[in-house]
Amino acid sequence: MAAIGKIMQLQHARNGNLIFIAESSDETMIDDLLDRHEGNDLGFLRDLLDLTGWSGNGVLRAVRPIDIGALTDAPIVTDGFPTDTTGGTIWWYPNYMVRHLGEELKRHKQVIFQSHR
Repeated sequence: MAAIGKIMQLQHARNGNLIFIAESSDETMIDDLLDRHEGNDLGFLRDLLDLTGWSGNGVLRAVRPIDIGALTDAPIVTDGFPTDTTGGTIWWYPNYMVRHLGEELKRHKQVIFQSHR
């Protein structure tokens, strides 16, 4: 796995959405994750959060939709506990059926996760 140069950024939008913003130096990491997780958004997301330090520092955590009773297969992140839908904010990637989040991040240098609230 490639080392991270300047670490990817997170931005909280005014509407509550969460935006992952890639730096140019993140391209190799994104390519490596895409190769490793061919079409698996959740695996890509978990490794992305791990490599950026956001999961290890408790900033964000990827959760399986079934673990929080979500009626989707979309990639989901939370800033709370993985099975707690009341203690944190939950964001989801609604375009998962037509656009892989890693490909979007690579192509547009950002990907938006919508707030569920």
